[in-house]
Amino acid sequence: MYRAMDVSERARQIKQIAFQLDVLESICAGPYLAGDQITTADSAVFPTVVFMVQMLPDVFGWADVFAGRPKLAAWWRALQDDPAAARVIGEVQGGLKGWVDRDRWTELGIREQVKDTSYQWAY
Repeated sequence: MYRAMDVSERARQIKQIAFQLDVLESICAGPYLAGDQITTADSAVFPTVVFMVQMLPDVFGWADVFAGRPKLAAWWRALQDDPAAARVIGEVQGGLKGWVDRDRWTELGIREQVKDTSYQWAY
């Protein structure tokens, strides 16, 4: 989502993100990925989802990262209520704000690439 790459590769990887979110939806046990407690599975996936929640709508035009993914939406809400997870959200969002302030998406050519309507960017 946030590195320099060829437009076709970026579009392929954005499509892959949608696919992987669907995979996570299919295996999410609830309320956390592996069941009733936060595990390393949640810890591994969570920081990347913080990026997705910010970037996919803002940069790639997704209406809702969790559309059609009710178990992941519930998982996200549950993690937002956890104090440690809330701290991570704040830290990652702070870093992303710095990128936005420096207009990283224009600097890397991402905004220009997303204008190419021959590719699908939002899922």
